[in-house]
Amino acid sequence: RVKGIVAIAASLSRFVTHQDYRTFVITMGRELRGHDLAAAETFYESTDTSSGLVDRLKECHADKVIWYRPPKLLREVLPRLHDIGLPIVGVNDGGFSRACFQYEISREPALIKIVREWKSEGLDQVKVATGPMRSPIVEERIGRILAELDVGTKSVTLSSQSPRRFLDSLVKGRN
Repeated sequence: RVKGIVAIAASLSRFVTHQDYRTFVITMGRELRGHDLAAAETFYESTDTSSGLVDRLKECHADKVIWYRPPKLLREVLPRLHDIGLPIVGVNDGGFSRACFQYEISREPALIKIVREWKSEGLDQVKVATGPMRSPIVEERIGRILAELDVGTKSVTLSSQSPRRFLDSLVKGRN
């Protein structure tokens, strides 16, 4: 029994190349299904037109659209969705104008809370994993937070090894 249909508008190129984007889309779909809602992932590309995307969203008969980090195309799509009575929930993840977003994912407070808990347990140094997908701005933000909380850091690189092997290498040793 389905209570409603929620379309998740998702960039195909971001889904394929960005882990956090992919995680959001997959997790949101699971959460929606867990609440007896049908999740209709609707992928688009940067070459798509606003009318083409609106037509695809109409085809899935959605009651609402969730759009994580929408591109500039949103400015063209938003009025068209409004005209057909299809509400949109915009979700931001920092670094973008907040004008069109109802929700903002804020990672900094979570990181601060986690590190403070670690410090209360006597941890004073952390390993910061870096990989090809994280931007220098994010690296700088993490470093600034750790420095402000007086926690030492050591950078470790994922490189080409599998995530499982990488995680196993992190737990070797006593710290």
